[in-house]
Amino acid sequence: MLYKLHDHQQKALDELRVSFGKGLKRPMLYASVGYGKTVVAAHIVTGVLDKGKRVLFVAPYTALINQTARSFMAQGIPQPGIMQADHPWTNPGKRLQIASVQTLARREIPEVDLIIVDEAHLQYSVICKLMDNTDIPVIGLSGSPFSKGLGKYYNNLIHTTSMRQLIDDGFLSDYVAYSHDKPNLTGIKTVAGDYHEGQLGERMSDPKLIGCIVDTWLKNGENRPTICFCVNVAHAEFVGAEFERVNITNVVITGKTPIEEREVYFDQFKKGNIKILVNVGTLVAGFDSDVRCIIDAAPTKSDIRHVQKLGRGLRTAKGKDHLIILDHAGNLVNLGFPDDIDIDKLDTGNKQEAAERKEKQAQEKKEKEPKECGKCHHMKKADEHECSKCGFT
Repeated sequence: MLYKLHDHQQKALDELRVSFGKGLKRPMLYASVGYGKTVVAAHIVTGVLDKGKRVLFVAPYTALINQTARSFMAQGIPQPGIMQADHPWTNPGKRLQIASVQTLARREIPEVDLIIVDEAHLQYSVICKLMDNTDIPVIGLSGSPFSKGLGKYYNNLIHTTSMRQLIDDGFLSDYVAYSHDKPNLTGIKTVAGDYHEGQLGERMSDPKLIGCIVDTWLKNGENRPTICFCVNVAHAEFVGAEFERVNITNVVITGKTPIEEREVYFDQFKKGNIKILVNVGTLVAGFDSDVRCIIDAAPTKSDIRHVQKLGRGLRTAKGKDHLIILDHAGNLVNLGFPDDIDIDKLDTGNKQEAAERKEKQAQEKKEKEPKECGKCHHMKKADEHECSKCGFT
């Protein structure tokens, strides 16, 4: 049984139909965390299958294939075919196929009538090449469609609600943020649009900064289940060791941590046996456990990474009144609150348009720039004069 659609989800389906009716058959659905994009995707898939047609759903990571398949099947969709070596559900005859982008890069893409691409802002080369060389309809899904040149491939941005509206409507948790010991990033090189990982990791591994991370969590983290984002493995291990020193249970998860091992850690995290998941770029998507505190110790210039990291803690849960954000990276000041980052048009790669948009966004960010309370370090909205946490003005 398909899940009932909320208003913003139904509006998305309606606008997708209008888009296809106008011949815009490569729309991008801007769906923030908490939007329920998998539910919308299930309705799209069902519509395609009911017409006797074939559809391919592309997941960003191999680890998300089974999760996506289970979600579709929970909504009454027949068991799909899984394009993955030695997978027990491999069946090319199934009209719904689910594959990771890694698998598609090594195989021939099956003949289908529609492709749905999750986390489409990543602009997978295999998908971009297909879109350049065929006219197969493609629907992109993304909670952060801010990538440069995305508008070269997708021709209609569908945006039916904002992150702030999802918070106000109860689909996402609200948050309280604190900022401490913002790092000095002077002299760190920029590589591919972001900070040089090695230089940044060394700078962020300063014992004073790491000590502040632990002290701040002990003071403001309320002993909540926490994710800590670090720069690289060495930095993560330093942070994990410091938490271990004060008897806070934690594990370090990196890109090399086997999937089976991660699942054990996630289970222990859910049971409360592990308090903090210290990670390096592995929990930015597809991780939906009950997270009530985020430690951001990884400075970035990327709106996408910033929004995705904080989004891991914005999902609602029983008894959860808000998310606590502990910013040790300076990202809130430099990039803004996650619900203040938004777009109304995809980047087409046009330099003049990009320059005008950059100038406009810079002005908007300046106007909305969070302010740090000089007494308790609570991060206030730009128009807040009195601190809502301690009353300091």
